[in-house]
Amino acid sequence: MADELIMGIDAGTSRIRVLVFEMDGTVVAQGSSEPKVDRPNPGWASTESEDLWSCCLEAMKVAVSEVAIRREYDPSRWQVSGKQLCLWTEKANRSTR
Repeated sequence: MADELIMGIDAGTSRIRVLVFEMDGTVVAQGSSEPKVDRPNPGWASTESEDLWSCCLEAMKVAVSEVAIRREYDPSRWQVSGKQLCLWTEKANRSTR
């Protein structure tokens, strides 16, 4: 049976970070990716939700690959935090905020 692990995803404006933890809080693996950030004016920053999702998948792949090298992995819990939430819609075939 696989060890029980938790994957946390921090989706910030300038970096997506993924950490995989054991139940006691020990970090088992991590991955990160940096989306393109538009800065049209001083103090402003924005990212496209499609780019955030792509970077999220990339960071998750890196973290899961690290775990796969060490042990069997079956993610059972997810935690996502971030300033921008988006939803992928099949009908539009793109994300919406």
